[in-house]
Amino acid sequence: MLAAAVALAAAASLVAAGDWLRGKATHYGPYPSFPGLSEAGYYPNDVGVGCSNGQPGGDPRWKAITAKGLIPNPLDNNTVWPVVATVAVSETIWGSDNKAKICFQKVQIRNAVNQSLHVEAYVVDFCPTNGCLWPRSELRYNVDIYGQRTFQALGGGLLDGTIDIEVIWPDGIAPNNSAQPRSSHLLHAASAALLILLCHLGRTLKMSCLNLAGVVQGEPDAAACVQHVAARLHETASAEEPLESVFIGSNGLESLPIESLRMHASLRILDASFNRLADLAPLADIPLRSLAILDLRGNRISRIPTTAGCFIDLRQLLLGSNLIRDIPSAFLGGLARLETLDVSANQISSLPQNLFLSCPRLKRLDASHNQLRTLPRSLESASGLVQLNLAHNRIAQVPVSIQALGALEILDLSFNHLASPQPALSHMNMLQTLILDGNRLESLSVEIGGLVSLRTLSLRRNFLRSLPRSLGKLTALENLYLFDSDRYEAHCFGRDAQPPQASPNSI
Repeated sequence: MLAAAVALAAAASLVAAGDWLRGKATHYGPYPSFPGLSEAGYYPNDVGVGCSNGQPGGDPRWKAITAKGLIPNPLDNNTVWPVVATVAVSETIWGSDNKAKICFQKVQIRNAVNQSLHVEAYVVDFCPTNGCLWPRSELRYNVDIYGQRTFQALGGGLLDGTIDIEVIWPDGIAPNNSAQPRSSHLLHAASAALLILLCHLGRTLKMSCLNLAGVVQGEPDAAACVQHVAARLHETASAEEPLESVFIGSNGLESLPIESLRMHASLRILDASFNRLADLAPLADIPLRSLAILDLRGNRISRIPTTAGCFIDLRQLLLGSNLIRDIPSAFLGGLARLETLDVSANQISSLPQNLFLSCPRLKRLDASHNQLRTLPRSLESASGLVQLNLAHNRIAQVPVSIQALGALEILDLSFNHLASPQPALSHMNMLQTLILDGNRLESLSVEIGGLVSLRTLSLRRNFLRSLPRSLGKLTALENLYLFDSDRYEAHCFGRDAQPPQASPNSI
């Protein structure tokens, strides 16, 4: 019940207009040096794009954009790109009733690390609800960048799949499923309505909840933010029921009210996401021995302590979208009960070798959007791992030890550097979803036929010229994706490629 309530709260996150919000920019080409990651451009006489109304003669809003100038697509003489920057956003979040409000609006985008790299872009299209491969948790923050020129202006390299960015969204527009219009300092981590629901569920379970998320309005100094939250925590210290859930996200906190938190030793949930925290060490010194869920996503944390301190009962540790470069091996030693670890969207080049030995109960690991090249040697010990997200890293070879993940159901290796057939991707009897989009695969290993439970296989944005006949053994397969979308050209065959020669092992 508690986990379900927390999942509901996280799914209802809001964004704030007027603030720079962290996200990812994925690119839509064209990339002459890497055509497998390129898209066809726009036709000069096109009536419009996803944001257009399709009226005869062309949408005047789209025509106003193309009138500012066009750039030839080096991969297709028939298509062009606008000179001005254009982006697509999530149809799930910004489509439907919001379409008329978000379409053709300007958004400000800058590189999250080098903030001098900045562009102003028009929202002209949507990442489709049934075809967008962004993680659900990122739908509200990510944009697709159209054209190599804009992607590189934001600091993107030729082979980069994504850039860490910050975006200012248009004011006064509520994302779908949000009850309030967006304005500065609204909650990033959870909608007020669902936090109230979570607190209600807490009372039903004899748990008390303090919701201070987004309560600090205006632009107070950092000390005032901490003092305000600390005062409220002090007020509840003498309450009849021990405080077990605290939400202090989206308050601009640069530090935590450590002494006030010490008064709540029974705390089970602490959400301090989307603040400006830089150091996890002070929190690790608090004797929160009952803490089960710690959410620190969207901060500025760069330092992880060498010990997990008193987090002996921690089940979920969420550190995504920070500035972490390294996770000390000793820090994991106190996390034996950890089930979910999110370190996505950081700057991590390697995971601790003892990760899966120190966290034997780990079921979900999200290490996407980092700089990983290899996986820990202890991977073969991760027998209980169910979900593994390694998308948008630099992995070139999948180790054979991955076959020891007997419980793995979802594996995302999209946008890595996989080029060879990867025979290690076989004999995982429970694997149901395998995502290999955006790699450099020219062929698949025949061993892939050993994934007997596979239901979804996604191979978009590769260089495949044939598929092994062993795919016919995948009797549970329901979804096979070889195209980027029905509007664009398939990436499994190059534009000028000749049909492949038949072989006994390919189709």
